[in-house]
Amino acid sequence: MSVSLLTYGLNEGENIPSFLNWAKTFLSKITDNYEIIYIDDGSTDDTIIKLNSYKKKNKINIKIYKNKINKGSAYSLKKGIKLCKKKFLIIQMVDRCYVLDNFLKKKEKLLNGEVDCIHGYREKKILSRSDNLYKGFVSLCNWFLISILFGFKIKDYQNTYFIRTSVIKNIRLYAYSSFVNAELILKIYKNNFNVLEVGVPFKKRNHGVSKGTKLNKIIQSIKEILFYFIFKRKYDL
Repeated sequence: MSVSLLTYGLNEGENIPSFLNWAKTFLSKITDNYEIIYIDDGSTDDTIIKLNSYKKKNKINIKIYKNKINKGSAYSLKKGIKLCKKKFLIIQMVDRCYVLDNFLKKKEKLLNGEVDCIHGYREKKILSRSDNLYKGFVSLCNWFLISILFGFKIKDYQNTYFIRTSVIKNIRLYAYSSFVNAELILKIYKNNFNVLEVGVPFKKRNHGVSKGTKLNKIIQSIKEILFYFIFKRKYDL
């Protein structure tokens, strides 16, 4: 079997060594045939230097792609999916905010074809969902709003997956905000793929700053949620 590990980020240089050390250990528990796809979203720090330095010093298959300017997480996610070449795909954030131990425990269900996708979810408790009360509240409100509008009850809309690559490559994604995470799992279910939801406890980042809950990002996401709700038939939601 073979696995692509996809991650993306902006100015995450401080997290690169620990992320790649984790990736090597984690992937080795699944297969020796893997690739790491890193989409640098227009960073202005030393992210690229650290990636290239690590790649030279370690025997690890890292493919590095840099957006000329900051394009946002949705753009980087969609770009990364197109670039993945292996049979299975794992999506994890470079700050390792999700603990993916349950992916390993349930991997045989995916590998033997019992399920098409393992999707991670966080607890609904506000204080354990994110770095602080504000971010946890924003995340939970996002889940409630999408669930109410689209009438779709899953445990969460997270951007972490262990999935057959052929499944995700055949899904067309339109969103340009964080709504892309909900759009993806909604379409996976709508296409009748078998999904296993597993817990992925949230882990606070050690370095850097999370960018997903800035006010402009929240406004952009709300606008997209409402837009796709109004035109959900057109966009197959």
